[in-house]
Amino acid sequence: KSLKLCKNVWILLLKIVLTYARNAIIFVNHLYFKLSEDKAAICKKIQNEWLGANVSFVDQIGHYSINTNTLYILPDPSSVEEHEFMYADCLEQNGQVMLQVLQPQSWLKKLDQWWEQNESDAGNNERLYMPCIDKIMMELADVKTKIKDLTIAGLILCGCDGDGAYGLKAIKNQGGETAVQNPKECKHDKRESSSMPNTALDIDKEPKHKTILIEGNSDIISLTQWLKSIC
Repeated sequence: KSLKLCKNVWILLLKIVLTYARNAIIFVNHLYFKLSEDKAAICKKIQNEWLGANVSFVDQIGHYSINTNTLYILPDPSSVEEHEFMYADCLEQNGQVMLQVLQPQSWLKKLDQWWEQNESDAGNNERLYMPCIDKIMMELADVKTKIKDLTIAGLILCGCDGDGAYGLKAIKNQGGETAVQNPKECKHDKRESSSMPNTALDIDKEPKHKTILIEGNSDIISLTQWLKSIC
């Protein structure tokens, strides 16, 4: 039931993004999008429901130029064999936002260096899994320092531990719009799932990240309203 709910939330998020943020670039880095699934079926479903949307699976070694109106799906490490594991970096290249996937011998050294400097997340939890939300968000914030007219934004939904809090703060420090899902809306049958948005709010109080609800109410704006406000 919880797994189905999480999938539905992300499907709703994608639908809202593609409806109201046609010029936004969306990075999907989520364990429910597994490369073991039929990629053609995923593309067809997205394109059937949201006409005009392009889908790019970042699952091959190489460089990917970031273009508007495109959904970039990053690989989930739990869905591929260890020797096939891929990791995407976000970077600036010749004034363009890029994603790159390197050969294993290249990214392993680079990832180890980042890991040594960022052993714990903002909730003082040891990083036991990858990819890290912090890393991709911090890289995007760094790209903003090199492309001044770039518009960036970050959003954290429900999740465990404190990953993403440092990255969201980095995006905000570079003038990006930031938001977290209302922790009271985060629910899971078997474990606490509000620690990610709570940690982001705890470490960066002034000015605060905006708090959103998937549906919204009279007191808190909805995800739709937030996305429309940053477009």
